[in-house]
Amino acid sequence: MTRDRRNKLDAPARWPDAKLRALSAAAPAKLLSLPWVAPSLPWWPLAGGWKNVAADPKLLMFSRFRATPPSVAALLSFGVEASCLPRQRGGYEKAYRRRRFKLAAVPGPVMAAFHPSPWLIRHTDPLAKAGETVGAIRKQVRRQILAALPKGIIEKDTVKARRRHRSIGRTLAAIERAAGLSGQSAAAWSSAVGEDRAARSAVLRWRQTPTIERLSPAELDDLVDYAIGAPGVVLGRALLRHDPTVLDPARYGELVQLSWQGLRAYLDNPVILSSLPGKNAVDQVMGAVVDGGFESVLDEHFWLRAQNLPEGAAGLAKDLQSSLGLRAGSFSFHSVGGPAHKIPVRSHVAVPFGDAEAEPADKVNGALAPSAPARPDEVRRSFNTPFWPHVLATTSVGQEGLDFHPWCSHVVHWDLSSNPLDLEQREGRVRRYAGLAVRRRLSTMLHKEALGDAAVSSGSPWHHLQRQAETLVDASGLRPWWVLEKAEISRHVFERPFGRDMSRFAQLREQRMIYRLALGQPNQEDFIEILARGGEATRVLLSPLVLDLSAMGLRQAPEPAAPDCRGALRFPLPLEEVE
Repeated sequence: MTRDRRNKLDAPARWPDAKLRALSAAAPAKLLSLPWVAPSLPWWPLAGGWKNVAADPKLLMFSRFRATPPSVAALLSFGVEASCLPRQRGGYEKAYRRRRFKLAAVPGPVMAAFHPSPWLIRHTDPLAKAGETVGAIRKQVRRQILAALPKGIIEKDTVKARRRHRSIGRTLAAIERAAGLSGQSAAAWSSAVGEDRAARSAVLRWRQTPTIERLSPAELDDLVDYAIGAPGVVLGRALLRHDPTVLDPARYGELVQLSWQGLRAYLDNPVILSSLPGKNAVDQVMGAVVDGGFESVLDEHFWLRAQNLPEGAAGLAKDLQSSLGLRAGSFSFHSVGGPAHKIPVRSHVAVPFGDAEAEPADKVNGALAPSAPARPDEVRRSFNTPFWPHVLATTSVGQEGLDFHPWCSHVVHWDLSSNPLDLEQREGRVRRYAGLAVRRRLSTMLHKEALGDAAVSSGSPWHHLQRQAETLVDASGLRPWWVLEKAEISRHVFERPFGRDMSRFAQLREQRMIYRLALGQPNQEDFIEILARGGEATRVLLSPLVLDLSAMGLRQAPEPAAPDCRGALRFPLPLEEVE
């Protein structure tokens, strides 16, 4: 890494380090640049970057060495930037200077896209046709909008009507004014935009927009597009399924704040926008909302998260806003040759955690400047959403007592742990209640039931899915619904030519079996050491005696008696590529 190569976004076509090459193959830039993880229960066929995605972008990486997580996180983030950002527009330093989502002095597409319109939220619901194509859902939403509008307001499709095509901002503002909602919307927006002159002018014009008596067919099409694809509307509708009071005048400001200061700021990212198709930023984001099943992602996240918040569903809006606001960090590489200097590199799509945290950094005119560091709990909370960061790299600090399972089912062992207890702790971070692997499997088993009429009428399909899943509990009560066959996490272990990592991994799995047997025994270390010398016959004898206190173990076969590497995804590193 040199400063010149960084400034030119010139990442190597193949990383010099074999492990980093293998990790990049498991989590390519195209996958990591996705703004959110694909839903477990999509309401319609996914498209774009989410279509036929063979793997989830979220990875939990462990290393025994403190310097590894921040350096790997920075290099992965730089690789994504180099792959996605156009090099001719100022390079690395100026990549973040331009902002796409700014409010003009009049209500326009940007304001309409991030406006959680109470009228559209209450009168449209794509769940009514969940499980069908996007085309069928558009027709259903169109019928819902027509039913909510005054009869006869839509003009016939004539040349004159096609010429009269008002902006979506003006159309929405006029409809809300007629419905008596413009004052509530304007008050919430005034609080969200602060002292921005252009934004305050747009809010004032929104409040003053006169009602309209006729709508052209093109304006009706705009309403359908924004009902399905506008991130503000989708966010509000998903939140309303779990928090019925979010549209109340006293609470509505929280929703606008989340949409504008949280979601808009998150999506106004040059890496994300460069990876999405579309003729402008609004079209890119609205296309991604539909292609990536954004509403079903939010519904899934809100269902899971509400169970862990002290305030319940009432705390979802503020919780998500704090998660979306994670500050990017940086890691400084040292120059080689010439005058000594540091080369700071941003960490965003991949971040370190715990005692291996990156240096704090803020973007000031595109450059990096010191700021307060992100706390470990902030990093963990953001990783436990479907949004960035997608890769969390940590040391032993992240392997005990912390949950990383909500949106991650992949564990990467950059280097293997030194003992079976650490291996158990590492993989236990993503083997938890209603983890991603469990939800993926549950959705496959109960997809039709989850999107049936009962699910639609009950609000969130995940509430209905959970009730259906609870029927799978066995009579003993020791096998809860989140213990499912084939709901397996993925382990990634690197294998160098003539290396011992895979044999060492098999040995750790064998020692883990003995460790489970030794629970509750005095002098456990001596006990394990003696049993480990027993050979094949002893292992076969001990295997059925292993004590397994976890519910997850009920669905698993006993640990294999002979050393093997089943359950691990191997990354063979060719001999000529090893440094």
